[in-house]
Amino acid sequence: MTEPASGPLRRGPGRVTLLLGLVLALLAGCSGGTAPTVGQQAPAFTLRTLSGAPLSLNSLRGRPVLLLFWKAGCCAALLPELAARYRRTTPQALEIIAVNVGESEEAVRQTAGSLGLPFPVVADPHALLARQYRVTGVPTLFLVDRTGVVRERLLGAPAPGTLARLLARLP
Repeated sequence: MTEPASGPLRRGPGRVTLLLGLVLALLAGCSGGTAPTVGQQAPAFTLRTLSGAPLSLNSLRGRPVLLLFWKAGCCAALLPELAARYRRTTPQALEIIAVNVGESEEAVRQTAGSLGLPFPVVADPHALLARQYRVTGVPTLFLVDRTGVVRERLLGAPAPGTLARLLARLP
């Protein structure tokens, strides 16, 4: 049998590139997808809060949700600011979910208790939800509208006034 002189079955650098591209595409598909994109539905989840209550993103439809991925050492100023905002608003106006990434439930409980956080706090010690949301650093915030669509993704602590502006633009 003779080998084709050209086309997808020929040997050579083009075939290697094609095979490498296919392998990379398959590996990317196995990694669980891409980060939630602004304008798309936020990935659904159900977790237990520190109080043991189940919390699902779908149960919060009809309310805007600020999903905060955090660690104790990075968010010393942001968490109290969010707690104050949460206390000033009604649950229908804004729900905040604080997802601690990579720390033990006991450490998270201690931090949340010392700060008096009034919103639901979830421990994600193995970063499973953080991986689902493709969190690459903390803090990372996702603003999800009343219909479950991601409206903003912010990496790092927002500048003063940024959250208020973003929340004001929500439908």
